[in-house]
Amino acid sequence: GKTCRDVKPALVTVVPKTVYVDGASTSPVSPYDAPEKAAKTLKDVLPVCGEGTEVRIVPNEYSEDTVIDKSVRIVGTGASPEDVRQKKRWTIKAPGVQIAGVTFTGCTGRFYVDSPNAVFTNCVAVGNVSTDNSGTTGAFTDCTLHDCIVRDNGYATYGGATRSCTVYGGFITGNYAYYGGAGYESEFYGVKISNNCARCYGGAAYSGRLVDCHVIHNYLVGPGKTDVDALGGASQ
Repeated sequence: GKTCRDVKPALVTVVPKTVYVDGASTSPVSPYDAPEKAAKTLKDVLPVCGEGTEVRIVPNEYSEDTVIDKSVRIVGTGASPEDVRQKKRWTIKAPGVQIAGVTFTGCTGRFYVDSPNAVFTNCVAVGNVSTDNSGTTGAFTDCTLHDCIVRDNGYATYGGATRSCTVYGGFITGNYAYYGGAGYESEFYGVKISNNCARCYGGAAYSGRLVDCHVIHNYLVGPGKTDVDALGGASQ
């Protein structure tokens, strides 16, 4: 029979509760569980994360396309969301991802949020542009937003700011799309929606729901616009 010396001990992987990302890190050390050991990119830190791990991102500008395939909570640690600026697309594949305090700016395409459980809180999306006419959205798709600012995104087909999203609070302004300047098939609750523009229908929202929202100065710009189209400047 086997003796104790013949039995190899099982390897135990310890998943850190909190990890750090710092674009200026000079000595990254896995598992990146202290600020002085921070990873340089989100892509580097995700392999050591488990379900529910909190990823704290230090203020800096980040430019990396990343697939988020772990159910993590990502938190910008700056005094405001503008302190943590993400300039490439995040593709979210895992359920239950939470993101707070991050600014998305200068991204092309859209945020491919495949999980309807993804939640963005106190985030900013500004100056993101759709690059084709294949049904893309200027900023957020299939997710929930809490108290976010979404402005000046566009050249999208469906929803300059949101598509198939639920939005609570916050401010949506200056977005452009063919259908639904602020949103397409989205629901808005207590949101300020202003100065958004659509080329065809729904200067503010198309095929969506608005509850207790402040909707002002949204408009249509398409050729052959009729008075009926103009009435759709708020919603369809």
